Amino acid sequence: MKKASLLLLVALTGSVFLIGCAMLKHSRGLQDYKPWFTHDSENPAQGSIKVTFLGVTTLLIDDGETQLLIDGFFSRHSLWKVVTSQMHTNRKKADNAISKYEISRVKAIFVSHSHYDHAFDVAYVTQITGAVLHGSQSTLNIGRGGGLGEKQMAAFQPGKEIQIGAFSITVIPAKHSPPSFFNNNIGQTIDWPLSQPARVIKYVEGNSYDFLIKHAGKSIYIIPSANYVQGMRDQYKADVVFLSIGNIARLNMAVKNAIWENSIEKLKPSLIIPIHWENFFTPLSSNLQMFPPIIDKTENSFDFIIEKCQEQNLDLKMLQGGRSVVLFKKQH
Repeated sequence: MKKASLLLLVALTGSVFLIGCAMLKHSRGLQDYKPWFTHDSENPAQGSIKVTFLGVTTLLIDDGETQLLIDGFFSRHSLWKVVTSQMHTNRKKADNAISKYEISRVKAIFVSHSHYDHAFDVAYVTQITGAVLHGSQSTLNIGRGGGLGEKQMAAFQPGKEIQIGAFSITVIPAKHSPPSFFNNNIGQTIDWPLSQPARVIKYVEGNSYDFLIKHAGKSIYIIPSANYVQGMRDQYKADVVFLSIGNIARLNMAVKNAIWENSIEKLKPSLIIPIHWENFFTPLSSNLQMFPPIIDKTENSFDFIIEKCQEQNLDLKMLQGGRSVVLFKKQH
């Protein structure tokens, strides 16, 4: 109890400081990156995949028949509520997102790790969609706390390819981005069913994972946390990589280059799409904004990715909230 109270006091103190700094302006804004933002409104044709970015690392993947969901975070409570309150899933926000983005054929939800901004809503979203929740034991304990039965959940089997519709999915052990003052529970696990309401500090990491998704001879690789396990990605290749850039701006150049080398240079994609770049304490919309600079200098992360892509002649696209990209279109 004393530890929890101390953590809450620290969080409250930090939140006051952050909120006081929230009005600080970025030296540049998203308008400076407009040339890279894209949106494909058409439905996927045979052999193509439509991927819709729903904030943080929540991705809706759709081949026209089957949908997969990576993570499933829609509540996006305010910073003040996160640090001062026990919280429930905001069912209205989740229901609205499921309806607006036509999340109607999702067969499986794969959760990258058990932090609040990845796993907070997955029990409810799994219930509503009728999907199967795939995750670590920590994530499955979130499902159990949310009332899911064992038949609606599946424990990760890293390295084993599983088939869902025309998709083949491999779960790959990964490493969370380096810990910080506000994110110091790396490696901790959720060992008992976690029910809501709950404080954000209950949603500890619970181990992190990448996802390789193959479809019709093409592949995408999703890196939900900006880090790497030495050698883990060496055996894989991908046409497209969704790359988390959250907090890489605070890393020194040697570490950033090592992350790039052990992700992009190993996987050898032709297209990079950054994820986990926006302020998730604001509602999901098509006008997501970067965190204030006191939390993350996102423009520096964008600049690093742009420079690397230009150096290595790689295509780069960015997505706003609720916006989509159709991959592997047939050329006419």
